Amino acid sequence: MVKRKVHPKKEIEKALREAEQAGLVVSDASGGGHSTHVISGDQPHPFRVWSTPKNADSHAKQIRRHIRRITGNDS
Repeated sequence: MVKRKVHPKKEIEKALREAEQAGLVVSDASGGGHSTHVISGDQPHPFRVWSTPKNADSHAKQIRRHIRRITGNDS
């Protein structure tokens, strides 16, 4: 298993670890753009995690909402 890069924003890194614990695949983003990671699972459209979001706390909340939507877990 290849180790992914750690996100520079601690709030977002914590949310990425929550995604991994929920069984979603978090991988480094490939190609250009401003995203550092991609969260994928069974959904057709992966969630792209930005490297420098305007508000890290808000972006972490978006990641957690995505986790709940995909896993169906409201906890």
